[in-house]
Amino acid sequence: MIISTTTFYVILAVLIIALFILASKLKKKGQKKSFWNLLILLAFPVYMFTPHLYTVTACGEYNSEMVLFPKGDYTWGRSCYIVNNSDSNLLLEYIPYGEVDDIPDDIIIRPGETHQASKMEVDYPFRDSPSSVRVKKKKGTIKTRLICYDGSLEEEE
Repeated sequence: MIISTTTFYVILAVLIIALFILASKLKKKGQKKSFWNLLILLAFPVYMFTPHLYTVTACGEYNSEMVLFPKGDYTWGRSCYIVNNSDSNLLLEYIPYGEVDDIPDDIIIRPGETHQASKMEVDYPFRDSPSSVRVKKKKGTIKTRLICYDGSLEEEE
């Protein structure tokens, strides 16, 4: 079932509130820390492993959705899917910030193709990426950018 990203976050919020109410009832019965246990066991995996779906309809126009119960072409996991329903080629760019060991190759997504990216979401869909980001790790991080691809890559200096 494919739902909008906003609807997904509303469902997730309702789930967290329901878990909080259930945990408060369990706490009255002598269970300690039950809210956090329930949250970790139920809500966190739903958030972390529900795939994100970007359906591109034209250059710069896309729908951001979530695949709530993946089946068929979509699977559970820490990834996102990009469906190119436009007439343009797309480029999924992996942008390293800081020292990063393994940088995936950039991917060209042709019209009519679907690509499963190894990241949970596209960080910069059809917008410029910043020249630097703040990272909590010492080494660095990789961000993703989705852009229309005309066949040439500009080398940034």
